[in-house]
Amino acid sequence: MSSDDDDNDEWSPVDDTINGSMQRESSDSDDGFDSSDDEPLATLANKADVEDKSGYKFNKRRAFIPPSDLEFVDAPVEPEPKDDTPYNYFKSFVTDEMFEHIALESNKYAHQKKGETLQTTAQELETFVGLYFHMGLVKMQSVCSYWENETRYPPVADVMPRNRFQKLASMIHLQDNLEVTEEQQQDKAWKIRPWFDYLNLNFATVSPSENQSIDEAMVAFKGRSYLKQYLPKKPKKWGFKLWARCSSTGFMHEFDIYQGKGTGRDDPDDVADCGLGGNVVLKLTASLPSNRNFKIFADNYFSNLAMAGELAKRGFCYVGTITNKRLHGAPLKSEKELKKEGRGSYHCVVETTQNLSLVRWLDNSCVTVVSTYLAADPVGSVQRYDR
Repeated sequence: MSSDDDDNDEWSPVDDTINGSMQRESSDSDDGFDSSDDEPLATLANKADVEDKSGYKFNKRRAFIPPSDLEFVDAPVEPEPKDDTPYNYFKSFVTDEMFEHIALESNKYAHQKKGETLQTTAQELETFVGLYFHMGLVKMQSVCSYWENETRYPPVADVMPRNRFQKLASMIHLQDNLEVTEEQQQDKAWKIRPWFDYLNLNFATVSPSENQSIDEAMVAFKGRSYLKQYLPKKPKKWGFKLWARCSSTGFMHEFDIYQGKGTGRDDPDDVADCGLGGNVVLKLTASLPSNRNFKIFADNYFSNLAMAGELAKRGFCYVGTITNKRLHGAPLKSEKELKKEGRGSYHCVVETTQNLSLVRWLDNSCVTVVSTYLAADPVGSVQRYDR
């Protein structure tokens, strides 16, 4: 009966499927295979995370989640001077203490170099600096021209004799050469570093606004100096390049001079290296109070993902353009794909490990932006002039 029943049983493809799967499971289990590790192909195809070798993970489908609190907490504003004249405004940043320091070091330097006393004072040096400002407004062929008979300029010549002016110009000093250490001499700007420190300290007394921009600035100079730079795309091609942090009002709150590649970090062991531009941003924002939601802006020279993530940890919001080679393989649409969609099209990707938004937008050409608190939304429209 049993054989007849077996013969009369109808064949079903499910039987073979079940039997085959059971055989495969048994054989696979013999090889140490765990069926729970077997993930359907459809699930793999729907995964949106793309991981880079550096550890960054990008998601094309996830919406960017901005920080919950973005309200700016303003710092107390310094009281305005009662007599707000240009001179008082100048003296609020270049103080009597600074001139007294220069007078002390200049007298010391004159004694060390020539064994004579310069006997200058803070008041005389303030007049000396004022004459230089005046010379910048009324330019002549040479410094001596202000005192020569044919070209004499009374607002300068009547204030200070020529020989005394030249004497001060040759002896003015900011740092004692005999007391400087080898560690201080590693700073290429060590001879003028006290002046920089004084200025940055006085600039910090002005309450910074919510929006802070970090960029480079050129101080025109064509003389001889190992700190001089040549930037052909700048309006002033020759001069000293400064890193500067400014408010949206245009006021410069902090600056430092560029000394060459590899500079710009206070303590290399403090944070991970974020490149030259990224380290400059971290250094110039270190003096800002954290967790007040300052908005930091910079161009693609400074921007990278590591620096943006580090700023977010310190409680700062960041927006900046970024170059393609610093995207770590983020799966953004190419410029060719966006051009097919037309001008104004965009594509957004989220870096999930640090919650960074990357937005590529097509204008005349593609612009890519990295941000820690903004993404593409909300989208609006603007009117543009078209010939």
